[in-house]
Amino acid sequence: MLGKAGVGMAFTALAGVAIAACGTESVGSPSAGGTAVHVNMANDRFEINSPDQMCGTLLVASGTVSSYAAAHWNTANGLRPDNLDETGLIRGGYTIVTPIHLVQMTAEHDRRKIPTREFDLVGGSVGPDSWRDSSFPQPARGGRFVMVFVPTQVPGGTFTQTSLTLYEAFPIDSTDIVTLRPQTVEQGQVSQTAVKISLDELRADLARCR
Repeated sequence: MLGKAGVGMAFTALAGVAIAACGTESVGSPSAGGTAVHVNMANDRFEINSPDQMCGTLLVASGTVSSYAAAHWNTANGLRPDNLDETGLIRGGYTIVTPIHLVQMTAEHDRRKIPTREFDLVGGSVGPDSWRDSSFPQPARGGRFVMVFVPTQVPGGTFTQTSLTLYEAFPIDSTDIVTLRPQTVEQGQVSQTAVKISLDELRADLARCR
């Protein structure tokens, strides 16, 4: 397992790779003359699913996803640049994000230096354009989760803490048990056992972060 410092560097670097969509496939029509773009992708990425790994992240929070807001591009004005097709958008670090509204939010581990203006999911639709990335979570409205957030990549390859990107989302059940890894079954056999922890235990572990 990576140490905390290694996790911090790894998740930041790999989050950037995932958001920039290196090594992915895109499908759709070219963006000539304002034609819509449609990007679908999936990335292999570093998973953060233990308290020790969470210690190396920027923000871990618990809360309920109350609603989604209107999606927008990750540009300064929220609009797609002109005359770029899917390849140009991906290489330029552009993407569509969807803001989420959180209620009853508690920061369980917080290393932010500035206030957060917006919490974003990767993907969404803006006008005729659409962006889908199945490697990032899409938590259900009304669901209660422990959420791991990373700085948002903006075009040009830099990152901002003004808006944060949801990197992991772990469901919390009615008894305050957090599922860090779900059980998976393949061909009738359990291929991955579930990993669960109480919210109180997770909080205690995160309180010991250095």
